[in-house]
This record gives sequence, C-alpha cells and structure tokens, in this order.
Amino acid sequence: MWMLQAYEDTLIVASHDMEILRFVDTLWHIEEGKIPVFSGNYEDYRRETQNKRTFLENDLLQLTQKKKEAHN
Repeated sequence: MWMLQAYEDTLIVASHDMEILRFVDTLWHIEEGKIPVFSGNYEDYRRETQNKRTFLENDLLQLTQKKKEAHN
C-alpha cells in the first residue's frame, strides 16, 4: 500500500477493497444509473452518505407524523 501513497500522478482504480479505498481522494460511485463524483476519501464519503440517509429518514418520519395528524 505504501506504493499507492507515494504515487503522485493520476490513477483510476475500480475496487471494493477498503484498504485501497483509504488512499483515494476522489470517488466515482455508480448509483441508480448515475455516477456522482465525491471529493474526499472513503471515510468522508461514508460519513456524508450516512448523514444524508439520517436526514432523509428524519424527513420521512416527520412527514409520516404530519400525515397521521392531518388524518386525525
């Protein structure tokens, strides 16, 4: 892995290996037929993805509660 850290040029890697993904600074993630580009390392990507998921889950919960209140 030290070779990846020392490499200064551009390298495109397709991998699911978490050890390799620690060394990237840009992620292209195939998702629902699209390829969003994320600037940052894999841990940053996971953190942001989890934050978005939590935000969406909270929104869904609030909408569900409002729907129940409106129905009553």
